Amino acid sequence: MKGIVLTPSTRILSVAILLMLTLLYSNYQREILFKYNDSGDYLILKYLPKLELATVYDNKMITTQEIYTPTTRGLFVHLWATWCAPCEAELPHFVKFARSEQNNDIKFLLIAVNDDLKKVKKFLKTIPNMPSNIILTMDEKGISQNMMGTVKVPETYLFNRQGKHIKKFVGPQNWELVEIQSFVNKSTGK
Repeated sequence: MKGIVLTPSTRILSVAILLMLTLLYSNYQREILFKYNDSGDYLILKYLPKLELATVYDNKMITTQEIYTPTTRGLFVHLWATWCAPCEAELPHFVKFARSEQNNDIKFLLIAVNDDLKKVKKFLKTIPNMPSNIILTMDEKGISQNMMGTVKVPETYLFNRQGKHIKKFVGPQNWELVEIQSFVNKSTGK
């Protein structure tokens, strides 16, 4: 009995079809993994992890659970670094957004990851009048990055009053968009 003999053009076509099917299947699986709806059912990070971080100016240790008060409606956790140009460009706009939420019981935890304290303090001097709803912290070893599931900065997470993860913002955002403000108000019960 003779075996099937493939010509070079048939082999190339077979490989191309196999590659195309592999790409289609991997894209399908990616969509399932990263699908998001407002209920957060498809988010990998379900709740705010317990992190212990040092504050930038007084080196006081604070946990993520200590940030919540009975009136806290939501918490943004923003991972950034001075060695990240998009982070530095985005941060003044993020602070402005935080300032707009100051009277709405939304808190903002800014975590400088894998960074140098002197560089962080120097950069923060360029942002005057830091609002009181921002907590500035350091994570020199990047532990929070691993616990949150952050691959690269900047990344921002929104948690509701129970600490449930609502939304992950990947990369720099335009924090002045009305859609973001509306989403925050809807998601945090305003």
